[in-house]
Amino acid sequence: LFLLEAMACGLPFVGTAEGSQGEVVSDDVGRLIPRSRAETEIREYADALSELLRDPGEPRAMGRRARGRVSKGWSYEAVGDELEAALDRAVRRAIE
Repeated sequence: LFLLEAMACGLPFVGTAEGSQGEVVSDDVGRLIPRSRAETEIREYADALSELLRDPGEPRAMGRRARGRVSKGWSYEAVGDELEAALDRAVRRAIE
């Protein structure tokens, strides 16, 4: 949830590639760092942050794209529709 909230605020994301984050974050809205040895992860975080800080306009643009992605795919309406569809499928399976 924190990731979607940050993106909804127009913030690009740099974090570890875990769980469902790969479904939300792509290179146009942030950077995902693969799990590895601590030293390697630290270097990859530093590289990703340095890359973003080289051009102040890029994080802003990524943040705008992140906000757009959340408003399209994870709005209350979109999530509610998906939940309703999942519940309908569950009910149909239960009564079949």
